[in-house]
Amino acid sequence: MPDPRAQRYAQALALYERNDPGAAALFESLLAEDPAHVAARYKLANLRKEAGALDAAMAGYTEVLRRDPAHAEAMNNLGAVLQMRGDNAGAENYYRRAIATNPGLAAPAANLGRLLQTLGRIDEAARVFSDALERGLDAGLFGHLLDAASGHGSARAPVSYVRETFDAFAAGFEQHLVGELRYEVPRRLAALVLGDNEGGEGRRFDILDLGCGTGLVGDALGAVAASLVGVDLSPKMLEEARRKGRYSALHEADILEWLVSAPRDRFDLVVAADVFIYIGELERVFREVARVLRKAGKFGFSVETCVDAPWRLLPTGRYAQSDGYVLDLASRNSLRIGGRVPVEIRGGVPGMLYFAEKC
Repeated sequence: MPDPRAQRYAQALALYERNDPGAAALFESLLAEDPAHVAARYKLANLRKEAGALDAAMAGYTEVLRRDPAHAEAMNNLGAVLQMRGDNAGAENYYRRAIATNPGLAAPAANLGRLLQTLGRIDEAARVFSDALERGLDAGLFGHLLDAASGHGSARAPVSYVRETFDAFAAGFEQHLVGELRYEVPRRLAALVLGDNEGGEGRRFDILDLGCGTGLVGDALGAVAASLVGVDLSPKMLEEARRKGRYSALHEADILEWLVSAPRDRFDLVVAADVFIYIGELERVFREVARVLRKAGKFGFSVETCVDAPWRLLPTGRYAQSDGYVLDLASRNSLRIGGRVPVEIRGGVPGMLYFAEKC
């Protein structure tokens, strides 16, 4: 006879994997009946973390570790909560414990290395990434992070790196980025593009949102969209965007691969908000954007900035482009730069917003 608790856990897990809010109540009811159900307690703590209820998440992970001291995933996630609360020393401790407990787990190595990078301990971060590669962990992810920490340059971040990065933060992405870091790039890009739209009042545009994430560009431009198409590598980000109901279509794909397959002269407006931080060399992207834009179509995008090279892979794992490089790319791809505005991308990071029009 089937175990009713196992059935209830399977039902809760299915809801959890679909990001259905009903999962929390099922996990809670299961724990009320069976407090020793570690898997349910761990998943419930994850839901609390994703909802920003950090005290409840911390209590959940702590209880998981009390009952199962070798639960490396709980160690990693407890480290993440501590880092979110500003306790970097505590976070580092739990990331290292997770790695020691389960060396085959990628998340704590990535989290530890990125934390060390933010603390300026670049050489230590490089060792963490190198050790992860030696253990046979994700070569795309840790190879890119090691390149960044070691000062080497690849032309773009691998798909696995981008997908892993954003899948990990999808649920709490907007709360952290917009609510805590006051991130305004999509809104300011929308204002830059629409402010240059002569006689545009009441007009609707066919819009392509490259790297759409959770749909912040959709929030900013949905009111002027005749159609709104989003493209992103992260399925979890796309789930968040889909819930908003603003997009005509959402595609899980690499932006360049999707652009190559898109029809010519399809869009009035293409937007890339904080997307080029994952691509260094932009020639092919600009060429394909120009191809899918209609005559006089508009292209709004942001970059982090550098001055000593056309583009550069930074120790953070993100890319920066120089103003001269962007202007040259635009000129060679029939795009006239109509405006550019210096901006703080996030947390003091210098960047630039651009508005271009297809000639």
